[in-house]
Amino acid sequence: MKDPVGVVVPAYREREDLAPTLRALAALDHAGTVHVVVAVDGADPTTLAVARRYDVTVVPLPENRGSYAARNAALDALPSGLAAVLFTDADCVVTPTWVSGHLRALEHAELSGGGVEFTFRSARPTPAEWVDACRHLKQEAYVNRDGYAATCNLAVRASVVAAHRFDASLRTGGDAEFCRRVGGRLVYTPDAVIQHPARDLRELRTKVTRLAGGVPGQAERWRDRPLPPRRLTRGIWRRALAAGYAVGPVWGVCACLLDWALSQQVRRAVLRLPGRTA
Repeated sequence: MKDPVGVVVPAYREREDLAPTLRALAALDHAGTVHVVVAVDGADPTTLAVARRYDVTVVPLPENRGSYAARNAALDALPSGLAAVLFTDADCVVTPTWVSGHLRALEHAELSGGGVEFTFRSARPTPAEWVDACRHLKQEAYVNRDGYAATCNLAVRASVVAAHRFDASLRTGGDAEFCRRVGGRLVYTPDAVIQHPARDLRELRTKVTRLAGGVPGQAERWRDRPLPPRRLTRGIWRRALAAGYAVGPVWGVCACLLDWALSQQVRRAVLRLPGRTA
């Protein structure tokens, strides 16, 4: 008999993206032993309506309290007797080996961070999508270098969430704070993969603003990490060409300028930390 697992999905005004997420969860080979809880932050009526079309537990949060508060509310609604709890986001699509990969990893670890594959809206990514895919959700580096896994693809033993919850006061960086506070062995599990849509320009700018705003609360993470370079480079363009995308000079200049501008936003935030120098 397959071990029962819980799946936590926080959602905030996810209207088009949530349905593919829930369809993929329903199609997992652990069907019948996967207990999915969707916590709808802010109780958006359209998001609630989408979630209620599926065989999942829906937990509305009347006010927008943030994704970590939503995850805590979902954890409280899970049944007892689970072997593990897996976390993903409302715009992600899990793959068939997602549960089995994490469960194998958790036989020898307390926490498992799964792989992340970016998807694009068309055959060729926009400059913003490519910058996002190149710069963010580097799960293997997060696990092996920074000691945490992003909650878009995190699995933990049930004993972990029996003793710990996320810091609901945080709006960013709560995944890192949670993993480090929990301690225990954290492993990278590349075959427990999800697909994550690359962000468009508006979403990317929001992401980086949130990241830069969270730097003061994660001073230890940034204390010894190299700063983003000050000068403009063509690296992001070269990577697109190496990946086989037909991108011309206009695309390349836009991507390089965007990558540089966003990296400088983070650089300025890090340099404001006490004692941090270039």
